[in-house]
Amino acid sequence: MEHVIAGYIQQGWEDRDWLYEGQHGFRLGYSCESQIITVCQDISDFLDEATKLDAITTNFFESF
Repeated sequence: MEHVIAGYIQQGWEDRDWLYEGQHGFRLGYSCESQIITVCQDISDFLDEATKLDAITTNFFESF
């Protein structure tokens, strides 16, 4: 039932363009890989343009 409800909500958000275009998680056709490619391309563009870039990274993985 949860999957059905989540799918219904997600479809509504997609139809109304409520999701930010940079949102890659939990969207059809997007993945962690597409997010990494986008970030790497953005960094490359900033370096090519000699533009200052600030970045904050986080690690949510727990080591056991």
